[in-house]
Amino acid sequence: EISFPGGQVEDGESPYDAAIREFSEEMACGPDQVNIITKLDTYVLPARGLIHCFLAEIDKNFKLDIRNDEVESLFTVPIRYFLDNEPLVLKNTVRIEPSKDFPYEEMNIPKSYYWGSFKYPISFYKIGETVIWGITANIVNSFSKKLI
Repeated sequence: EISFPGGQVEDGESPYDAAIREFSEEMACGPDQVNIITKLDTYVLPARGLIHCFLAEIDKNFKLDIRNDEVESLFTVPIRYFLDNEPLVLKNTVRIEPSKDFPYEEMNIPKSYYWGSFKYPISFYKIGETVIWGITANIVNSFSKKLI
């Protein structure tokens, strides 16, 4: 799986502070080596909750040779690739289903009630044998569109 550094926002922590903490932990650098430039989009994911995205610059002395329990390897892709190449975008259908113990009868709600569904885009970039897909590709695609 290819993804950006990230994780849970802890109690009493802002998404901004969580972004710096998670990046520092996963990338084995000090918080002083991360300078957040701006907040980007916030994504609502059907199965994962909220993802808060930030654009940051990293200290020029940062080393890209990190391996730890959370990072198997790192690689870079020139931003030009994403500016010049549209991703393949497919749409998954997400259906809302109530729990088995939903109180239809007690609350006088018909069992035929339509809970709805929605289409959720899944993007794919193929770079040689590497595939960047899902929320990571959606984030990259959205960001690259902001640069045009």
